[in-house]
Amino acid sequence: MKTKISNIYIIILIMVFPLVFFDFYYDIADAKYLFFTIATLITSFLLLVCILISVVKRETHEEIKIHTAAKWCVVWCMVNVISYLISEYKTIALAGTDGRKFGLVTVLCITILFFVVQFSVISFNLICGMFTLTACLVSCLGVINSYGFDPIGFYEGVRPDLKMFYQTTIGHIDICATYYAIAFPIAAFSFIKSKELKRRVIYGMASLVIFAGMFACGCDSGYINLGVTIVFLLIFANNIAEINLTGTLVIAVMSLAKIMMYVNLKVPSAKEMDSIAIIFTDNRVFLTVIILVSAYLAICNITGKLMKKYLYVTAISVLAAVICIAVYFSVFDINKDIGSVSNLIRWNDKWGSYRGYIWRISLENYCNLPIVNKLFGTGPDTLEPVLMVNYEKEMYSMFSAYYDNSHNELIQYLCVTGIFGLITYAGIVVAVFISGVKRCRENESALPIYMGIVCYFIQSFVGINQIMTTPLYFLCMAFISTEKNKK
Repeated sequence: MKTKISNIYIIILIMVFPLVFFDFYYDIADAKYLFFTIATLITSFLLLVCILISVVKRETHEEIKIHTAAKWCVVWCMVNVISYLISEYKTIALAGTDGRKFGLVTVLCITILFFVVQFSVISFNLICGMFTLTACLVSCLGVINSYGFDPIGFYEGVRPDLKMFYQTTIGHIDICATYYAIAFPIAAFSFIKSKELKRRVIYGMASLVIFAGMFACGCDSGYINLGVTIVFLLIFANNIAEINLTGTLVIAVMSLAKIMMYVNLKVPSAKEMDSIAIIFTDNRVFLTVIILVSAYLAICNITGKLMKKYLYVTAISVLAAVICIAVYFSVFDINKDIGSVSNLIRWNDKWGSYRGYIWRISLENYCNLPIVNKLFGTGPDTLEPVLMVNYEKEMYSMFSAYYDNSHNELIQYLCVTGIFGLITYAGIVVAVFISGVKRCRENESALPIYMGIVCYFIQSFVGINQIMTTPLYFLCMAFISTEKNKK
């Protein structure tokens, strides 16, 4: 019974939670916060009842081995409790900032989630299938929304100038990007690693659908996820067939992006695409990628070798060149006009859609905190009221708005839960990464979920922790770290 309860909980979070809303865009965060909290509390209550009944009946039961990641999660939760107790903003610290809802209640539920999942026995393939199916539904609605069509009335009452920032049942495009950071790697790796033709076709089509949602989302951090996923696909390719599938996926993705951009320009009601999407679909970029990928595939197939060594050298050389260019224009030639790529290459307050600014002031504010707040932070999800004290006028003069998150999850955890909060969170991640390697060696079908975790973590350097998608990230971490065997 305990296993069934845990399995149902996982299925609900993967397939229902991303689609939940009450009053369209106006309360997506509140709706998901309430749903996640109630689902977690009901599940934990039912599990507790089952455990008590088995104790009363003196039934023998399988011993559940608690993973190191779950233990770290408990310590992380304890740090959040201390952070809440010393916070000057207890109301916000309890439930979290409006639109984010990542306060103490969410942290407590995530900790419960870790232990609930320890009872589960469910296959990696089923998890990947459910995640992919739900992500396709989310993506289809996102694509429709991006072209200005609103079949279920999500945009009713939303200001016209804000419509471009909200899509599908996830909400803000920055948060949509964090969802795709898990979903796209899961679908793409399932496509590459599936042994059956039918599964490959299904996951291949699903990968394109999810990419379409990610591209329509228009968030710059989505391209980080795309690039990281492709790199990992090449790294983990074991034979020519998998290299060919990866190259085919790259060509298909580039072609789909080109088609979507063309349609976007022809549909009057479509949202304005971001500068990176314009660069990504530029004819020169498109043709260059197609030619390079085709040439690489041809060489691999003719020689019968994967040629990974040359691929790594090329990738490292390109990365080194980009770093050198960024350093030059950020340090030595800060005034030269370099056009739309300035937002990506030149490090200043405007870097990454003003992420450079919010990172800087977040760290400045942390350095000025009293020692107890340096250790335990200012309270879960309390960055907004803290920054408003010293940066309210400056932020409004620059953006006509206020930041309520650092747009970097590690910096966010450092600021709101202190150095102890960051260390304990890192403990969870490191424990999961280590156990994930073991899982993937034992069972390759675990690789898509593991890559979803890794890609989300990388994307989190420019992402936002919140109630809409972060619990799914922790769910995947809990699932990959459970000690129970999965076929």
